[in-house]
Amino acid sequence: MLLRKAIIGYCSFSDIIFVVDEDFYIKNFNEIIPFKRLLDEVSICYPQFDQEILEKAYNKAVELHGAQLRLSGEPYANHVIKVALLCCEFKLDFTSVVAALLHDILEDTNYNLESLKTEFGLEIASLVEGVTKLSKISLASKEDKQAENLRKLLLAMATDIRVILVKLCDRLHNVMTLQSLPEPKRKRIAEETQEIYAPLANRLGLYRLKALLEDYSLKELKPAEYNDIKQKVDNLAKDLHIFAKEFSLELKNLLEKHGISAQISFRLKHIAGIYQKMVRYNVGFDQIMDILGFRVIVPTVMACYEALGIIHSNYHLVPGRIKDYIAMPKPNMYQSLHTTVITQNGKRVEIQIRTPEMHQIAEQGVAAHWRYKENGNFDFDLSWVRDLVETQKYISNPEEFLQSVKGELFQNEIYVFSPKGDLFCLPRGATPLDFAYAVHTEIGHSTVGARVNKTIVPLNYKLKNGDTVEIITQKGHKPSKDWLKIVVTSKAKNRIKQFIRQERRELAIRAGKELLSKELLKKGLSIKKLERSEDLEKIIKELGLNSEEELYASLYYGTIQPQRVLLKLVPESDPLNNAISPQSDGLLNKIFDSVAKTSQKVGIKVSGYSDVFFRFAKCCQPIQGERIIGYVTKGKGITIHSIRCPEIQHLDPLRFVPVQWDDEFSNDLRLVTIEIDCVNEQGMLSKLCGEITNAGVNIASASAKTFPDLTAKIMFDIEVRNAAEFETVKRNIEKVKGVKRVNRVIYKKPA
Repeated sequence: MLLRKAIIGYCSFSDIIFVVDEDFYIKNFNEIIPFKRLLDEVSICYPQFDQEILEKAYNKAVELHGAQLRLSGEPYANHVIKVALLCCEFKLDFTSVVAALLHDILEDTNYNLESLKTEFGLEIASLVEGVTKLSKISLASKEDKQAENLRKLLLAMATDIRVILVKLCDRLHNVMTLQSLPEPKRKRIAEETQEIYAPLANRLGLYRLKALLEDYSLKELKPAEYNDIKQKVDNLAKDLHIFAKEFSLELKNLLEKHGISAQISFRLKHIAGIYQKMVRYNVGFDQIMDILGFRVIVPTVMACYEALGIIHSNYHLVPGRIKDYIAMPKPNMYQSLHTTVITQNGKRVEIQIRTPEMHQIAEQGVAAHWRYKENGNFDFDLSWVRDLVETQKYISNPEEFLQSVKGELFQNEIYVFSPKGDLFCLPRGATPLDFAYAVHTEIGHSTVGARVNKTIVPLNYKLKNGDTVEIITQKGHKPSKDWLKIVVTSKAKNRIKQFIRQERRELAIRAGKELLSKELLKKGLSIKKLERSEDLEKIIKELGLNSEEELYASLYYGTIQPQRVLLKLVPESDPLNNAISPQSDGLLNKIFDSVAKTSQKVGIKVSGYSDVFFRFAKCCQPIQGERIIGYVTKGKGITIHSIRCPEIQHLDPLRFVPVQWDDEFSNDLRLVTIEIDCVNEQGMLSKLCGEITNAGVNIASASAKTFPDLTAKIMFDIEVRNAAEFETVKRNIEKVKGVKRVNRVIYKKPA
């Protein structure tokens, strides 16, 4: 084990702190890890810490989780203790270690948040609450739910990065202990770890954590490939160990000969890293040349460049393999010089050269920056998180949002400069438009051209490392939809889409307002007077809308007809008031003579006629008890509409006739559509169905749509006899907890 730990590094799972004394845990599998073992590790990692609060948190975790067992049979308390040990291993702050011990007590025990705040303080309570919320995330679900969960994750990161760091340690232990879970759940956890958590760890500079997450995911998802690579690495271990020791000594002596003191270590590429490279380049294991890598740690930045020159002077350089991350750090602040050389015996090795401070950041990532400035800001670049949090406000499409997040997590960076020398990190394939939006949204919107290295280039030009980019703008210029085919950054794409949506909405508002204005003029009314009166606000409220803009946009898109607004303003325009009795108009009598006749008594009385065939309009679904009107159609009888139906505003007023319900024959079932706005929670659909059937009403059909804000819109087609029966159903539904609004759909646009 010690040999593997020394040379395999990331490839080995035995370098995790709580597995070091593996024999103890195998022999004492059913025992809770004693406090002393946690205390020993914490004492090493944190020279100054509050032992009292650590012991208090340990005892609380053991007390609350003591009787709980994992599916493997191991005490659940060991899980939270091991997560705390992982927080030590990855050098999180002491508060995170305490929070890790308590991270499951709000979700899995009866302990409440107020008690947590009282016993352990607001900071620890806030971290535990944040991790608890993230623990409910299930990323392997339909896209809208997945997008909502990712939004929560990003908001948690923007609020306190430690929440996601503890969650990553929790996820690592979970993915390490998948064996007892059912296969579908193991696959789901491994997939979401591979897709989200490992890239996130990488983006935060936690490379060792990322490697472990990837290895365990690969072990579950592709066990044959994992075992094959692992076996081949194990077979090479002894020879590589001998070579690594010899080359390390050779390199150390070479640098010291030139007056540079250096610490040299080595490691093998982790299993998932080898597999990814094999897939990317479509090669076999034997063709992966840089399995072995060396780290050279020297005192100063100047010594880094001196060491690079010395190495290149003594070994054959592999062209195109030099990377200077000191001059141009990665977004997660990683810095090193990378080069690949061929040794005297023909082996290809990668060498990373860095200072001790750079090494600390490379090993610990975001955790190495766990320092707070006086203003409370975290000393680490999380601007990409803040950009995504800002971006998600403008994205309603779940798939679009998921692509934005994954684009940020998986991007391969290039570095370009502004004319003033400011450095910008962009994904590979970025264009001048991406650069413009990275500088500022308004600069992006007003871009008309670009110069790269003082030469005019098209907007779809692919930027290269080291380019100097100058953006040419024009006041009043607007982005084009075609730009979406050019840009690659999520920020640029989302800002362009936001602008286009906003412009379309403004157009819809103007057009809808003009449409209503024309209809009002026909009635001698003015849109300006309406906007100044209280009537408009009342109408907006009655229609279930939130603003004038929403009303006008709805009129433009046709979801609300102008006649619905007119009916509320001019009741005398009610066609029922102007309907002509068949006895009083000779023309209408002639029409009646031509309509279909029936002898069936079916619940509708037409003044002066008892044998006229009629049918109910499909657009408004009138039910007994509401005001109705008839419309005479030659050869087809009379169509019965609700007086509130917008469709009747488009019909010939000379063909309206007064009709009424015949109570003696009005017990036929009528189909009615009901629309319910409610929270999206388990069992909601079942509760609603129960309330409808409890009222003695049959459900003909149902449909549901969920939204990212954890709400839902559910539609039922139900069969009722009259308006009173419908009101009973409505009241029953309104009593269900989580229901926000219940409406009858009075108008369906005819097909």
